[in-house]
Amino acid sequence: MSVIEDRIYIGNVDYNATEEELREFFANTGVTSVEIPSKTLIRGKKEITRRLGFAFVSFESKEAADKAVEEFNDKQFKSRKIFVKKAVPPPTEEEKLKKSEEYKAKKAARQKEKAAKQAAAVANGDSSVETTAAAGETADLAVNGDQGAHDDKPSDAAATGKPSAPKKKKTRKPKKKVVAESDAASEPNSSDSAAATTPETAATTPGSAPKAPEGTPSPDTVFITNLHYQVRQRALISHFKELKPKWVHVPLRRVPYRNRKEGNKAPIYNKGIAFIKFPNHEVQQEAISKFNGHEIEGRAIVVEVAIDTKEKSEGANGTTEEESEVKGTENNAAASEVPASA
Repeated sequence: MSVIEDRIYIGNVDYNATEEELREFFANTGVTSVEIPSKTLIRGKKEITRRLGFAFVSFESKEAADKAVEEFNDKQFKSRKIFVKKAVPPPTEEEKLKKSEEYKAKKAARQKEKAAKQAAAVANGDSSVETTAAAGETADLAVNGDQGAHDDKPSDAAATGKPSAPKKKKTRKPKKKVVAESDAASEPNSSDSAAATTPETAATTPGSAPKAPEGTPSPDTVFITNLHYQVRQRALISHFKELKPKWVHVPLRRVPYRNRKEGNKAPIYNKGIAFIKFPNHEVQQEAISKFNGHEIEGRAIVVEVAIDTKEKSEGANGTTEEESEVKGTENNAAASEVPASA
């Protein structure tokens, strides 16, 4: 391979390095020119110029370039170790075409070798490659043209003396999922469960109640669903004020960061659910019987017993995990939500 005797190539150059810094790095070595290639990117209305991480340096003579290769190869330049070698002239169009043809020839040879191995394995009864036989035949067709790997197989017309009928294309039919009647009766799907949560669907489908979550029913807290997305704590407090709830919690949806920026005020909605804690079990049951199906902002809410999903486990101080969870919920509600007495 021909090289440029008085020009060197420098790799692993720092992307922030400038031509002046590189010239100072090779000071007193007979440098005539320094070039750091770069490319320009357009991002909207901005043009960004980025260096490519390599450089070329030309010298006064071949001896100066050889000396630079020996002295500066594997040296530290701006926190990076650079590697230096003689520069190579850019390839001509003929050389590019030759390299492309060589690459295509090597690729075709690899595909032909792979197809031959698969055919030999199938002939030896290796079941692990039978599924890839079609891929090997495709590779043979790509290498050998239309004659392919099927030239040595006699056709049906040559064997029987009669013209062969055109083959019909096989079409695959989508498989239908078969659900057992017992499974369908015992495990309702998510759409049935979602439909059974509203009073309207509960009235029309009495036997399709959703599966309750695992846990312990709360003795004094109710869980509200189908809540209008703009209802807040104060609206629920006004509806349940006669039962004197201890606290009301309406979880809010998370607002994306892009909507929190100044000048972009997006509305904040709740998650369509709420929790209300009452003084005792009797008041809880009264709230369920009185307010289940009650309309708030045009939507009939569903009021049911809340489920404590965490199991009780006694701690070191004698309090159970459920009690500490309820206390923590009460403290959070008192700190971040609107109290029922407001």
